[in-house]
Amino acid sequence: MPGLYGASVMPAGQAEPTVQAPSRSFYQLLSEQAQHIRQMQTELTDARRAISEQKLIDRAKLLLMQYKKLTEEQAYRQLQQSAMKQQCRISDVADAVVKALNPVKTSP
Repeated sequence: MPGLYGASVMPAGQAEPTVQAPSRSFYQLLSEQAQHIRQMQTELTDARRAISEQKLIDRAKLLLMQYKKLTEEQAYRQLQQSAMKQQCRISDVADAVVKALNPVKTSP
């Protein structure tokens, strides 16, 4: 590497660093980044769905606890057993419970 007045500032015995050509093309880099963004969007969507399903299950448990005087474990177990009997997801059963037991809001 040239220094002041063209003199070398590299210690003796060391070669000057070389510039390497990129191993990937710009298109490949953009393609990989787009794929990564799509994967992150999918993961985010899955996480949001899981959170909303868990909120629904928690709401159904609360309603079962209030209406049937169950403990939290008993309410969850009842949701599980219903889901197994109906061969559906527990969030589907929780949705049905919430719709059936949730008081209807009336407009004034």
